Amino acid sequence: MSFCGDVKAEASRIIPSSRCCLLAEIEGIICSAGVISGNYVRVTTSSPHAARAMYRIARQVFENVSPLQTRKNRLTGETVWVLNTPLPPSGSIAKLCCVKSFLRGAFLAGGYVSPLEKDYHAEFLCRNPKCAPKLKQALMRVGIRAGELSRSGRKVIYTKDADHIAKLLNLVGAHTALMELENRRALKELTNQVNRVVNMDTANAEKTVSAAEKQIEDIKLIDELLGLHKLSLGLQSVAKLRLAHPEASLAELASLACPPLTKSAVNHRLRKLRALAQGLKNHYAQGTRRQEQ
Repeated sequence: MSFCGDVKAEASRIIPSSRCCLLAEIEGIICSAGVISGNYVRVTTSSPHAARAMYRIARQVFENVSPLQTRKNRLTGETVWVLNTPLPPSGSIAKLCCVKSFLRGAFLAGGYVSPLEKDYHAEFLCRNPKCAPKLKQALMRVGIRAGELSRSGRKVIYTKDADHIAKLLNLVGAHTALMELENRRALKELTNQVNRVVNMDTANAEKTVSAAEKQIEDIKLIDELLGLHKLSLGLQSVAKLRLAHPEASLAELASLACPPLTKSAVNHRLRKLRALAQGLKNHYAQGTRRQEQ
């Protein structure tokens, strides 16, 4: 069974606690999957869990309920359940319990949650476009901000916020699915954090290697044009350390020095070597140009 199917299976086992909640839940079902004709409503769903919940609730609201009908969807070939009932009295969603029931019914009949391995996405399909504002209002009542779009002429109310999806799962009573979502979120966050650290370490290592290569080029240039023996003892020691340890960081060079230096001191001396190399390069370049002239 899919993750969305697991959510609906769990939510369908919740029994409304009062008649007002029953009416709110069946109104949510009609909002998502009902077509009203006169005093009757035809509800169609491809979810067996929604079908069973619809039939159970309808039997509690109406005295006589027609049996569930099944048919095949011509496009997808999947089984579709159809329930024909009288139009129920309008349910109120003034109470929080009724809001939960309304959203549970809407989700059972036309809701969707993406698999955990994909991006966060939850939506409600509104077969009756006039119900979309009421559905958005109900979501807002419980702190869920939702967007709206049209798909194949039907309104779709959706959210891509992981916190709001978690709140929705809790509201409809899918607590096991909620724990699965939270576990996946924690694992995903841990993986992202590890990747950030690895990427940062890799970038730092590449930066260190690149800087060391330039420093070695400067030192070799100085040795060729001037000679390292003409440098001060401090600059000589750092130059020889860099040549001997081309992959070492500044902190590692500082600890290898005898006596040990601070990282700042090593960096300062390497900057001096850099400036000296640049000066020598400019000097010899000017001399070459004068000879050519």
